[in-house]
Amino acid sequence: MSGVTDLLGRMPVRLAAGHGELLAYGFNGQRIAIPASEIGAVKVYRGYGKGWGKSGPSLVVLDKAARLRLRARGTWDWQSARQVKSGTTAKWVNSDLFELFRTLGTDRPEYLTMREARRQVPRWGRAPGFRKLRTRPRGYVAVRLALALLAVALCGAGVAIGVLLANLLPSAVGDVRSLIGVALVAAAVWGAL
Repeated sequence: MSGVTDLLGRMPVRLAAGHGELLAYGFNGQRIAIPASEIGAVKVYRGYGKGWGKSGPSLVVLDKAARLRLRARGTWDWQSARQVKSGTTAKWVNSDLFELFRTLGTDRPEYLTMREARRQVPRWGRAPGFRKLRTRPRGYVAVRLALALLAVALCGAGVAIGVLLANLLPSAVGDVRSLIGVALVAAAVWGAL
């Protein structure tokens, strides 16, 4: 299944089947159980729009009334999605996600194109007991922000060092000095990013 593996080989983010229930495990010990009899459909999509916080890929579980029961952010089993687009359903047998829902006795997951996702996602209301699977650890946003700030700081330092090194060249080098400075600045920005 899709997920992140720690050093001991455990996957904190995963889906599993057990005792007639879909079990979803997330970070910080989160465990969600949904009876297979309540699952109406499973949809997987890569994105559906350009709005802030709305366009990410997800796997969603809908109940019999087409309401959201579970949302798990992230890319789930897109290798199978590519195979399905080729039109051969025999390749589905190799999909972990297909095997999981076949074990539960539900319909196989449906992979939505961007256009289909734009039409369907906004219509899904939330069912009572709707849950979001924690697919990111605590502090994820803070770490991403810190990495972005570090990249900006490294770019700035690289640009300053590139300009200083170009200015250290003797003036006899002429216009090549400016070209060397531009190359050093470009290399510093590329290296920092």
